[in-house]
Amino acid sequence: MSDIKLKAASGGGSISLKGPSSLDTDRDLVDTSGNINLLDSQKLKVGDSADLQIYHESGNSWVQNTTGNLIVKDTTDAIYLQAPATYIQDETTNEHIAVFNSDGTVELYHDGTKQCETSANGLAFPSGKGIDFSATGAGAVGTVSSEVLTDYEHGTWSPVCQYESGGGNVSNTGLGYYTKIGNRVFWYLYVDDLDYSSAGSGWPAVTLPYTVADTSHNYSAVTFGYWNCFGSNPMGYVQKGTRQFVIGAVASGNDSTSGNTWTGTNRLFMASGQYVAA
Repeated sequence: MSDIKLKAASGGGSISLKGPSSLDTDRDLVDTSGNINLLDSQKLKVGDSADLQIYHESGNSWVQNTTGNLIVKDTTDAIYLQAPATYIQDETTNEHIAVFNSDGTVELYHDGTKQCETSANGLAFPSGKGIDFSATGAGAVGTVSSEVLTDYEHGTWSPVCQYESGGGNVSNTGLGYYTKIGNRVFWYLYVDDLDYSSAGSGWPAVTLPYTVADTSHNYSAVTFGYWNCFGSNPMGYVQKGTRQFVIGAVASGNDSTSGNTWTGTNRLFMASGQYVAA
């Protein structure tokens, strides 16, 4: 069979195809610059069964593949996505798989739910999401409740010296430092200019950066450095369900159930510990 060639007139011109009556006009399928022009919803179809289709409709542009994999390959350089927003979606559910926002975030999804996104500081996670370490397997002893790291932060807080009930008048200055990894809080503090002037009810107590988990046996110990503000050598523990640790007294090297007391003016102490946060 001989080839059929359509040639524009000498000096330019275009190849025009008469479209359906609904278009109301002829359409230059190939213009003088060599561009192929298709109207909205008209598709460029490639493959024996029109497996690859490229088209524009309803304000969106589509590259649609109906068989095998859609492979975008560059053998010499990088591949760039440039648009106010580029979406990769599941064909069946139209759920997002990934979203690339111009001059902004790159979002990754699992089964339609966002799992993480880039941020100015690196990688950010929605509340409750994090790094999943379950591939490492559970420990040989004990019960594993989670292997997802969902939180990290570090900062400072201003410790308040008071009594277990929150009453009394114990003015002080000082600063506390903490690091929170998951639900575990590690902390240390330095309190000075402590001035006891009136008693409250219960044992001496100091506020913490986070509320302690209200679980059985959650009474982790507090370690004291130098001190000159207690009636007896101090022992302390975080108090579950509260945001404080309380200070008892040491008797003959053993923990005592008796409370300690704040004493004197212009006193100071140092302490540190760790606990499970609520």
